[in-house]
Amino acid sequence: MKTEDESPDPSPPALDPPPPSRTGITRRRLIRGAAAATLLGGLGGVGYAWRLEPHWVEIVRRDLPVAGLPASLSGARLVQISDLHAGPDVETDYLGRALASIEALDPDIIAITGDFMTHAGGDSIEAVSRVLARLRPARLATVGILGNHDYGRTFRDRAIAAQLSETLTASGITLLRNSILEVGGLQLVGLDDLWGSSFEVGPTLRGLDPARPSVVLCHNPDAADRDVWGGYRG
Repeated sequence: MKTEDESPDPSPPALDPPPPSRTGITRRRLIRGAAAATLLGGLGGVGYAWRLEPHWVEIVRRDLPVAGLPASLSGARLVQISDLHAGPDVETDYLGRALASIEALDPDIIAITGDFMTHAGGDSIEAVSRVLARLRPARLATVGILGNHDYGRTFRDRAIAAQLSETLTASGITLLRNSILEVGGLQLVGLDDLWGSSFEVGPTLRGLDPARPSVVLCHNPDAADRDVWGGYRG
């Protein structure tokens, strides 16, 4: 396994750990530090970029085994980007530069897994559009799903999610909202956010061919602990 780290010099201090949960440790609490540009590569290697603070990006590469993956995708690279939070809390220029740098990773597939923005009115959606203009599409597909912040401050405003969805589509993102896209024989499944009003695992997974390879994208990691998967195996 090869690892490549990128961080500023001198290295900034690590984040303080989150306070203990009164209801137990959840997956979301465990990885709460992950944010602006999480990078995940495919069979050829995986990379994470954690926004530990606004201008520190770390890239780690790992293998991502997928059962039954077609030979044509063996060694392919999937880059995952998550929690951009475009808007008042993160500099738009910084996010744009971060996305522009992804081209050097030479991705076959890009998956943006939610929280495109921190909603503070229409300007946040416009900021998403400006940021995504710096992202060069992947070779095979550039897909996205919605996170809780993409539904506005209440996490459940469908009108805001619909407005953002139009912007994402216009920016060249294939948005997967409880839907499936086939890419070179791989079934990419995109689920809406667990905290939103449109999280539909069962009906979506029933559209899969269980004999063929698949990868499910979901913004909230706590969804993996829900009894909703019906024996799904990726």
